[in-house]
Amino acid sequence: MRVEGNITSRTPMPIIGGVLSIILASATIITTLVILIIDFTRYLSGDLPIFSVGTYFLAFGGLRILLLTMSALAISGGIFATRRQQWPIALAGAIASIFCTPGALGWILGIVATVLIAISRKEFKRKQWLFSVEPGHTSP
Repeated sequence: MRVEGNITSRTPMPIIGGVLSIILASATIITTLVILIIDFTRYLSGDLPIFSVGTYFLAFGGLRILLLTMSALAISGGIFATRRQQWPIALAGAIASIFCTPGALGWILGIVATVLIAISRKEFKRKQWLFSVEPGHTSP
C-alpha cells in the first residue's frame, strides 16, 4: 500500500502476480492433459516406444502428477493473490508457478509473479486464517 497524504492506495501488483500464476498453471494443465490424451491413444493403438508400457507410464505419469499438483497450488495461490488474502499461500502458489511451467518464458513470468506477490505483502489482509476456531468451541 502506498500512502499519499491521507489517502491509502493499493497497487495492482498482487493482482498481476496472481493472474500470471493462474495463466501459467492453466497452460500447464491444458498441455499436460493434451499430452496425456495423446499418450493414451498411442497406448490403445500399440504405438508406444520400445520399452514397456508400465515403465513409460511410471516414469512420465509421476512427472505429470507432480505438474498437475503444482499447477493446482499455483491456481489457488493466484486466486488468493487476486483477493489479497492469505499471503503465504499466494506466495507458495507463485513459487509453484515457476516450476510448473517448463521453458524460459514460463520461468521468467513465474519469477515476475513471485516478486510481485512478495513485494506486495503489506497489501494482504492480516490475521485472516483459512481455518479458525472460535474461543469456546471445540473441533469435532
